[in-house]
Amino acid sequence: MQCQVTRGTRQPDGTLILKNPQAPGSRERRDSRRVREEIAGVNERAVLELLDIARRVDIALAGLEAARAEAEAAVAEWQGTVEAIARLPELAVASATRVHGA
Repeated sequence: MQCQVTRGTRQPDGTLILKNPQAPGSRERRDSRRVREEIAGVNERAVLELLDIARRVDIALAGLEAARAEAEAAVAEWQGTVEAIARLPELAVASATRVHGA
């Protein structure tokens, strides 16, 4: 599933992404370019370009938020494992002897 998340076909929570309208070559993106070329005004083209960039920023930020959540979960799991290992009796005795030089 991780490779699907990386490819962008699945959300980090496991839900399937059916289409990405901003993907290179997607029909919606091609159509919006054609419409933009048909619009005569410079201002209208600039606004549409700005909206395209804003959509790309939104998609990038969503990806960053998902990565941050995944990283926080991994760190929490790592910390829990370290704490569990530290509670093992053999390690507690071994670390005490190293610290105290016994």
